[in-house]
Amino acid sequence: MKSNLTISGQSILMLGLFLTPFTSLRFGFAGPGELLILLSCLVALFSGNFLIRTDSRLKVFYKFWFLFLLVSSIGLYYNNFFTHSPSGTHESMIFDLFSYIFILLTIIIIGHYASNNPDFSVSFFKRLFTYWGITYVVLFIVSFMTPSIFGMPLRYDIYFSPLVENIHQAAMITCTMCFVMLYLGIKSNGAFVKLFYIVASFLFAAMALTSGSTKALLGVVVGSIICLVHFVGYRPTGKGRMIINFTSFFISLAFMLVFLSIYFDELIYLAIQFFTENDGADGSRQKIYTSGFVNGLNSPYFGFGPGAHVPYKGSFWDAHNSTLTIFLQAGFIGVFIFVWFNIKVLQKLSIHFALFGAIAAIGMYVIGGDILRRLPIWIVLIGLYYFAVYKPWSSRIILK
Repeated sequence: MKSNLTISGQSILMLGLFLTPFTSLRFGFAGPGELLILLSCLVALFSGNFLIRTDSRLKVFYKFWFLFLLVSSIGLYYNNFFTHSPSGTHESMIFDLFSYIFILLTIIIIGHYASNNPDFSVSFFKRLFTYWGITYVVLFIVSFMTPSIFGMPLRYDIYFSPLVENIHQAAMITCTMCFVMLYLGIKSNGAFVKLFYIVASFLFAAMALTSGSTKALLGVVVGSIICLVHFVGYRPTGKGRMIINFTSFFISLAFMLVFLSIYFDELIYLAIQFFTENDGADGSRQKIYTSGFVNGLNSPYFGFGPGAHVPYKGSFWDAHNSTLTIFLQAGFIGVFIFVWFNIKVLQKLSIHFALFGAIAAIGMYVIGGDILRRLPIWIVLIGLYYFAVYKPWSSRIILK
């Protein structure tokens, strides 16, 4: 009975995670994906005699979210009840707080079902990413025939935005998944399977490039450059590895400088677009950043707690930058925790050029957007982390 419940819980969790990127399916705050994740949590409780197991491989994720929520809660409590100088609105605070708690709950449930089983965790996420790959490719093809399906959008104007409420909800996934598909193609067996993943990788890049998001475009470009530099310039073992790494690094650096010199004007234009898209009526991201940082200095150590804390145009706005968001919500202590988390994740994902490319693509949204409450991005991160620590896949020497 317990075994059947566990299998059912894993299947429910799989379906829930699969549906989370498609925000057009939501009714209000949550959708079927979130409800299925909650259902898988209940199944986990019943199948485990009300005990939730943890997965030691995810301890860096547990620590980040517990520490971030602790520090931001201290900031919220301190500013509301001691200094009586709250920031933001109750609505944004409640929305962010519930989003963060739900992300932590999802991570805990994933860890419960994986529970230190390397083979299961890798096969689980490989299947999830494969299902996403098939679905996005089909929706991409269908979007050329019709702009919507069952009353839900596939495109906004000319921009590919499948079953989402705004372009960035899809773009941050597609620009990352092109590198995930590349990784799975390299690690899979069988010519047909490899071909599927490689074709899907190129199609995800096309989806990102036609999403209308400059951050997604830069995610593909920067991620690809990072992939190339990592592949050409890094050899951790073997004879003469120091000379190879040193020489390859300068060759890669020379290539990047030539590339930058040729496409300098285009890259400057993209950089300007990166920092000005979706900033409001006057396109003033600089004002948002400045206003947010100045407000954050009023509570520099613990922040103001969850919520939007950028005073702008008579209301409070989101920061449109993940690091600034963390500073506003958890202060310099929160930023330190976030930097520590990034270092830990990068240490693992740098093991393979495609994983490194994926994290570089996500980095474009860390700089120019807010990934903190984006559950699908955390799902991708956990899957990539499991891939990186899976010993049969963890060889750094690629494509010998």
